[in-house]
Amino acid sequence: MTSETIAQLIQIAQSHHINFLGLFGSAARDELTAQSDIDLAVRFAQPVTLLEMVDIQLAMTAVLQRAVDLVPIDDMYPFMRDSIKNDLVVLFDAQDHSQPVELARHVYA
Repeated sequence: MTSETIAQLIQIAQSHHINFLGLFGSAARDELTAQSDIDLAVRFAQPVTLLEMVDIQLAMTAVLQRAVDLVPIDDMYPFMRDSIKNDLVVLFDAQDHSQPVELARHVYA
């Protein structure tokens, strides 16, 4: 993923009140295939509607030119949170974290 692509995703995130955006799954592990989608973990600063989620997903799909699976962190089952810890690549975090442990608490608390 290029820095320009990441900048476009961050712009979408900021315009939709996303305060955390992370890449996980096959794209984060460099195991992307032609059939793979892009898994993105998100945390919203405020509640969003289903229509807003679809708008965000479509905007990110257009940027990435690939299907996007947008997964709100707060809706993940604990086992899913645990399973993405090792591959999670933070693309955008509106909060400043000086320690990785603080980031882990923010994302997985």
